[in-house]
Amino acid sequence: MAKDRVISTTDPEMRHGRKSSSGKFNGYKTHLIKDVNSDIITNIDVSSGNCPDQGMAELLIDEAKEEFGVKTKSLTGDGAYGSLRYAKEDER
Repeated sequence: MAKDRVISTTDPEMRHGRKSSSGKFNGYKTHLIKDVNSDIITNIDVSSGNCPDQGMAELLIDEAKEEFGVKTKSLTGDGAYGSLRYAKEDER
């Protein structure tokens, strides 16, 4: 699959995505941050199917802090979010 191949004539931003080597999909990924104690969603966004997850995690954490005053004390996510550049969680 070509990385940025346009796969829809009606939605030019849609892309091929993968959850695993055999789990392929067409479309978008939904990314969200929620408080584990209250289940309140503190931020949400959508990316194309081929967008790396780690960049979205950084964006959502930064937006939650800047726009809503939500400070992230810890983060739990699947392995695709594991390459965050942030080492100090207390700065959030």
